[in-house]
Amino acid sequence: MPSPPMHAHRTWWPEESVTAPVKNKMQTWDNSHSGTNLEDQLIQEYKLAEDEDDVEQASVVSEKIVDLLVQAGESTFKKLSIATPSGDLHSLVFPPKLYCSLATVEGKVQVIEQPDPYLGASEYDRHFEDEDHQFSLRNIGQVQGLTRYSTKVIRVLERLRGNGYVVRVLIDQREYCVKVYDYSSYRAVQRELHCLHKIATSRYAATLRTPKLIGFVESADDGHTIGIVEEYIPHAETYEMSTLAYIEDIATIDMGRRKKWSSQIRTAIAQLHEIGVIWGDAKPSNILIQSETDDIYLIDFGGGYTSGWGTKETMETIEGDIQALEKIEEYLQVELNS
Repeated sequence: MPSPPMHAHRTWWPEESVTAPVKNKMQTWDNSHSGTNLEDQLIQEYKLAEDEDDVEQASVVSEKIVDLLVQAGESTFKKLSIATPSGDLHSLVFPPKLYCSLATVEGKVQVIEQPDPYLGASEYDRHFEDEDHQFSLRNIGQVQGLTRYSTKVIRVLERLRGNGYVVRVLIDQREYCVKVYDYSSYRAVQRELHCLHKIATSRYAATLRTPKLIGFVESADDGHTIGIVEEYIPHAETYEMSTLAYIEDIATIDMGRRKKWSSQIRTAIAQLHEIGVIWGDAKPSNILIQSETDDIYLIDFGGGYTSGWGTKETMETIEGDIQALEKIEEYLQVELNS
């Protein structure tokens, strides 16, 4: 008889775990001579680590569980890789899911496929399985004249840094940046929409060096608005010189060039404040260097703060932006009045 199943939890899965080798180990999970099922043992180890707030041990046990799942379920998981990915945004945001449990059967650990509990549900409902965590961007009716793009007509070129899905994409043969929210990034995408719309309807719409708001992303199967489309700011393809943060030695950059950047940053922040927009997470890694013009662009209006550049107390305030600006100018090693 199989032991009570240990259900696979999605937070144990790194993105590449299904196809990655298990640390080059050829290991057979045979528990026929043990009095305790391996999955029960791992559950106990994980619970103990959590009870003792031992984050490092919990991580170690989680890796063991992932290794066990990948090895035991190799043949089952291959079902997910039979179809060639289409390369569209829909496939990235709504990948196929396999529901399974981990159980010891006749002394051997096996992954057992389970019925899909969300059969017949929309992709959006499956993505946000808990109804209490289903979101939709607010106030989109106030944003006029923007195109809505289906997730299936947006081609993925590159996944960029950031929470949720921040992606360089191709739409109608033009490059854009798309931001689609998940549980952790809903507030950030909502705030970015609010800020970029406010900029777009201001007197500085044409001159402020920030990404322009282009449109909305909607789920192909049910029309839910799940993200925004922005102007893509071309920058260096390598880390070096793509943002201010990735300049290896700022002192090697010509002083006149650094002063130009500093003046542009200061002007942009002043104009933002004038129209009632707070940048938020102000720091060098959120300042792109446009590769064609060598001008700077402020990006990421999702809010929050980064230690060393802002504080919790001044997060998303004018004071916080000014404090960060002073630190950015120190980083650039410039004195505009000199």
